[in-house]
Amino acid sequence: MTRESAQKHAALIRAFAAGHEIEWLHPSNSEWCLTKEPLFEAHYDYRIALPPNKSYHNPDNITEEQLGKNHRFCLLEEYDGRIKEYGEYFAKNAWYPVNDATVQSNTYRVPIETLFPLEPPTLKTRPFTVDDITPNMVFRMKKHTHGFNVILSVNMDFVSLQKDNVGFERLSKDYLYSTDGKAFHPCSVEI
Repeated sequence: MTRESAQKHAALIRAFAAGHEIEWLHPSNSEWCLTKEPLFEAHYDYRIALPPNKSYHNPDNITEEQLGKNHRFCLLEEYDGRIKEYGEYFAKNAWYPVNDATVQSNTYRVPIETLFPLEPPTLKTRPFTVDDITPNMVFRMKKHTHGFNVILSVNMDFVSLQKDNVGFERLSKDYLYSTDGKAFHPCSVEI
């Protein structure tokens, strides 16, 4: 990579380092192609790839040409304070700076290097087992907002609470636990 290329693609390099996928514009067919290892060469165009299961919000059916080479459409969930700083909206065949109000019926664009909001990573968990239960734990059903059940006994396959024997799978699915009676957490362990 040359210094010129590094300067041209600096924001996209930061986006790639932050975990975003990158696409490059294929010169022979003018289609955007996902690349796992972008070279960030100065003579190619790159952009941040649309996150999986997301779609651009483009109610005005703006074309790529109207959008402009250095911009991308916003996702619907990006209609927050972030786009007010540097976003533009489309009206009367022109782009205008975003004011204080954003309207979902408008199409918005932001500079192409603007990061998409990343989904938090999903943690892998497993249900509690007999070894995870401690004497100071209390349990509450997820659908309840107050009160809790104390442990009467712990067996290999279930926990005996005040009103019910609860297997560990059901405990993980339907209950929360607390060690102080105030802050409740899922009945599972990260793996």
